[in-house]
Amino acid sequence: MNKRKIAYYLNCSLVLLGLIGTIISIYGMGIEFFEYYTQDSNFICFVISIVYVFVERGCLKEANSLKEGNDANKSGQEAVNVDFNLKDWLLRLRFLATSMVMLTFLIVIFVLAPMFEGLTGYYIMFTRGANSMFHLLCPLISFISFVFFECGRRISFKDCLIGLALTLVYAIVTVILNYFYIIRGPYPFLYVHEQSLLASVLWLFAIILIAFIITIVLKFFYNLRLKRRAK
Repeated sequence: MNKRKIAYYLNCSLVLLGLIGTIISIYGMGIEFFEYYTQDSNFICFVISIVYVFVERGCLKEANSLKEGNDANKSGQEAVNVDFNLKDWLLRLRFLATSMVMLTFLIVIFVLAPMFEGLTGYYIMFTRGANSMFHLLCPLISFISFVFFECGRRISFKDCLIGLALTLVYAIVTVILNYFYIIRGPYPFLYVHEQSLLASVLWLFAIILIAFIITIVLKFFYNLRLKRRAK
């Protein structure tokens, strides 16, 4: 099985897990579903993976048809490889989705889970409700698929800024809603009225910085694989 098909099936698993997690979350949280970055990021990843599967299914069928319809193995292989790379817009969407769910994964590990005593936080964050899917499985599968199996052009610095965009929008909107008492939190570091202004600013800066570092790291490993493949 080639890398393109592996990426396709990994995105199929993201669709399935995203659907299950979304149903569980909406059932348990209702409209508050959209207040949480975890749910928002994974829902975006879920939708983008649906698009990925739909687009790649058509490309795989076309590639198989070209291969079967070509008498010469060499010519057939060249025909299959013509459309191997992901479309630019789809590559950017997958980069965006992976960046967001990886931020969720790292914030859970290094910020939210340690707020509980001992290993209790990790048990809660990785097992209850949709947490096993949204905090663990979807981020890891998305990371593995994008970094090791999905192929397109090289990721640019501009793509990193695009990958940061929705996280920045969420942070700004959530802080504003907290400031005007429209919502509370939903994360402890967003309780703007229960901590100093400096603490709120530092938390916001730290989260955005982590999100940006994630895009840079994804860019590095993705481009490194493309560089090695080109040799």
